Amino acid sequence: IATPQVIAGGGADVIVDWMPSALASREKGVPLVNIAQIFKKSGLML
Repeated sequence: IATPQVIAGGGADVIVDWMPSALASREKGVPLVNIAQIFKKSGLML
């Protein structure tokens, strides 16, 4: 599921997304607002 598409389509009021993906969605015109950055480090780091 592409969460930015869900919120853009009105299917949700709040989503959880990675910052790079959220920024890319904002560049495409999706009206996203960052409320909090809850992770201290990326979960993808080894």
